[in-house]
Amino acid sequence: MFPDVLLIRPGAIGDTLMLLPALVGLSGQATVTLVGRQPGLGFVQEHVHRVMDFEEARWHRLFLKKPEGRPLPVSSTDLVVGFFTDADGSIRRNLKYYFPRAPRFVFPSLPPEGVSVHVARYLCDCLVRAGLPINADKSMEAASRIALLGGSEPVGRRDWILIHPGSGDPRKNHPPEFWLEVFASLCDREIPRGFRCGLLLGPAEERLCAHFQGKIQSTKGVVHFCPEKDELTALLRKAAIYLGHDSGVTHLAGLLGIPTVVLFKGSDVVRWRPLGPRVHAMEAAMDSALLFRKLLEASRSILSGSG
Repeated sequence: MFPDVLLIRPGAIGDTLMLLPALVGLSGQATVTLVGRQPGLGFVQEHVHRVMDFEEARWHRLFLKKPEGRPLPVSSTDLVVGFFTDADGSIRRNLKYYFPRAPRFVFPSLPPEGVSVHVARYLCDCLVRAGLPINADKSMEAASRIALLGGSEPVGRRDWILIHPGSGDPRKNHPPEFWLEVFASLCDREIPRGFRCGLLLGPAEERLCAHFQGKIQSTKGVVHFCPEKDELTALLRKAAIYLGHDSGVTHLAGLLGIPTVVLFKGSDVVRWRPLGPRVHAMEAAMDSALLFRKLLEASRSILSGSG
């Protein structure tokens, strides 16, 4: 009989997607209930028994100084593993109150500062320490070789060049004008025949939406603002190439098997390199003009079928 595991990791899309190698490794080994946050939960739900939104029901009571008498939405399990910042031990005390008979493990949400390890590998290692039957080496090797969210259905023609010029953290972002120049170079001046160009904008780029729209209105480009989960996934599956920063959407593109070029600025490429078989990561340490040229070279190589 498979163990019943309660896995708690509230976080953004990228934080949730980093669990995929471990979740795939647990397939057929455990029955997993994953508590996290939308929209990330929607992208991994097929790899667990059930998902629960941390913002709903009563999960917020894990953060209280003292536990309350009412049970949590899950009242019984064989093992609890949570990823939290728990400086004062409140979460550990609350988990002990709610799950007195189950082994409980609380790990920091991210690897310690100064430890050079990919976040997904760190999560695998933590679950191994909790006693779960995961082969971390095989899980990470598979994540670099296989599109874990690629699916088996044909996607049809891949004819979109997609650029996501933002992220949830401004420190990670190159200026809008940098991406507009990339857009113009790829999509306005030298777009291969038959390709379409799009800018993907999320909530963090809402104030720039009109700016981007005005700048590309003379081209055949399209602005996609805050597409819903299914629309976003369908659009990414049609991409011949995706370019962006270290963001949740970029991680999703990599896991879908899309040829992905990601620029790292203000975050650690060792920790956060997107998973997937067709990811090309660039660090922003080089001169901006050189970075621009390298980005275009990589993009042209991919679009020509040689990259």
